Parts: sequence; structure tokens; C-alpha cells
Amino acid sequence: MLRNFCGVATLLYSTRITPLRWLGDWGVMHIREVMRFKVAGALSFFGVIHFLGVWVILLFVARPETMSTYEAARDMLASALTEDGAGYFYLTILSMLTCATCGVLLFSNKYPLQAMYVIATHTLLGLWLYDWSLALIISLPLLCFNQVRLNA
Repeated sequence: MLRNFCGVATLLYSTRITPLRWLGDWGVMHIREVMRFKVAGALSFFGVIHFLGVWVILLFVARPETMSTYEAARDMLASALTEDGAGYFYLTILSMLTCATCGVLLFSNKYPLQAMYVIATHTLLGLWLYDWSLALIISLPLLCFNQVRLNA
């Protein structure tokens, strides 16, 4: 019985009856390589979402009762970007742009290795500038670093 099953498996493999037969071996490998870049790019967008969450909490959570939501957000934005400690908020905007740019570069498969090095540098700077949780979110695309490096 086992011998017959192995024979059928060998017959199916030798005739190349697979669900993706029309793609062939090259097509399956190409899909795997492209998906690795797209997964890394999608993970990079989590950093953008995280920093946007920080800004939404800053702008929309604590507002005076005498002002509307958008007036309070406008005033909070103006004070956050002009008073002491504004450098932190400018750095969060720069981090959002960096995460978004690296995500687009990885998702479109343009300069993937250089984008990963920028993410690694951004992570190290994030450890120094931000909380460890923000640096962890920034570093998520590095989970795919080895696959991107091998397929770049």
C-alpha cells in the first residue's frame, strides 16, 4: 500500500500536476520573492500607523469644552510645533515620512536593500529618541531582512 502511494506521488511530481502548473517553477519562485518584499513593505506601514496614532491622541483626545474639536486640534498643532520641545514632534513627522518612504520602496521592489539599511538606522535612532515600543514598531520590517538581502 505504501509503495503504491509513493508511486502515485512520484507520478504526480514527474508529470508536474500542481495547482499552479501554469506558472511553473519560475512563477512560484517569483511570487515568493515578490511577496517577501511586499510583506516587509507592509510591515513598514505599521510605523506610520503607530506615529499617526500618537498624533491623533495628541490632537483630538484632550480638548477644552469651550472649543470645537477642530479648533482645539489646530491650536494644539500650532503649540506643539512652535513651543519648547517641538523637536520631538518634528522628529515624529520625519519618522512617519521615513517609514512611509521605506514601505513604498519595499512594496514596489525598488532599492530594497538600501531601504532595509535605512530602516535599521532608523531603528537605532528610534531606540535613542523614542520609547522602546516605537523602536520595536519601526523595526518590524527587519524580520524580513535576510530574505530581502538574499533576493535583492
